[in-house]
Amino acid sequence: MGEAKKTARLRKGGLCADIMGWGAVLQKLAIDTDDGPRVITLGFADPDLYPNHSPHFGATAGRFANRIAHGRFTLDGTAYQLSCNQGGAHHLHGGFKGFGKRDWTLAEVADDKAVLTLVSAAGEEGYPGTMHATTRYILADGSTLRVELEAVSDAPTLVNLVHHSYFNLDGGGDILQSRLMIDADHYTPVTPDLIPTGEIVPVAGTLFDFRSLRTIRGDDGGKPFAYDHNFVLNRQRRDAQGLYLAARLVAARGDLAMEVWTTELGMQFYAGAKINTK
Repeated sequence: MGEAKKTARLRKGGLCADIMGWGAVLQKLAIDTDDGPRVITLGFADPDLYPNHSPHFGATAGRFANRIAHGRFTLDGTAYQLSCNQGGAHHLHGGFKGFGKRDWTLAEVADDKAVLTLVSAAGEEGYPGTMHATTRYILADGSTLRVELEAVSDAPTLVNLVHHSYFNLDGGGDILQSRLMIDADHYTPVTPDLIPTGEIVPVAGTLFDFRSLRTIRGDDGGKPFAYDHNFVLNRQRRDAQGLYLAARLVAARGDLAMEVWTTELGMQFYAGAKINTK
């Protein structure tokens, strides 16, 4: 696994983060509580399990996170065919060897910061342009984890980097009784293959209405609804660093909360319905 064997442990202000070279993975994020440290992200203790078993736990997904229908796109008049790693039909998370399945270089490590870099050659998975990607994990005051994603290409290309952690603020068990607020009046519907239809639809009166804090579970014919959708953020509340409030998550037991702030226009919410728990 090469660089995957290299890890960094960051500590600051009650947070502890373990960073791994493989996939630029946030292997573990723990926070001090009255009951001791609580691990609030999903991941494997053994790095060797990641290549064959991880559903992008804590990874930097790219070059293009989420799906591209049939692996095809046109840019500046040129048609490109990408690898189709989702059942041979669509392109998912950058392909068979997307950024979340590559060895990154741990280029810089400090007590509260880790910087990882990756070079993706032109033509990999079908993409044009050689790309230099950077992931920065920074622990800041106020029990804050800051994730910075950056990419530079020497030719026009597509890029959509995403940090892909799974959070459970209770430290284990079912998340469906956790409470969630998403600051979004609209979402983007998908096909059965989870390809966006191109529509932007109001959340009002639907299972996608998280504008007020509520439990995650949404009943779909007696079964929990399988959330894996993009929400179009309202971008109403902005902080001094130019980040917009996207979401607030509260543990089912009510003793821990987390806010998500971002520069981006949308946020993907996945409730983990397809995670193999065995």
